[in-house]
Amino acid sequence: MNNDGIRPKTKATAIQIGKPSNLLKGLRALEYTDGIVISVTDKEMLDGMSVVGLNGFDCEMASGAVPAGIKKLLHENIMKKDDEIVGILTGRQKEPLLPINYHNEPTNQFARPPKR
Repeated sequence: MNNDGIRPKTKATAIQIGKPSNLLKGLRALEYTDGIVISVTDKEMLDGMSVVGLNGFDCEMASGAVPAGIKKLLHENIMKKDDEIVGILTGRQKEPLLPINYHNEPTNQFARPPKR
């Protein structure tokens, strides 16, 4: 939450908190590595979360921002495919309805709807 009481508008609970516990460490790491920050939508985070799941792992929605952000940065030619890219995902999926609802919506890019 910022000084005006405004919270991030997202379904990603780890981002909803609006006060990262390691903000200073993150900013230092960003500066030290000459890193990049980009925003992604909830839908892009859910797609990213699904990509992680399709590869046999799980992560919370906020961590889905990592593959989503990398995809966006590659698409915008800010990063190149042969660049060394490190993405850190933290947090396990704690909300079972998120992936269920995602895969039940066939218009989602990586949805694998159940067979009926």
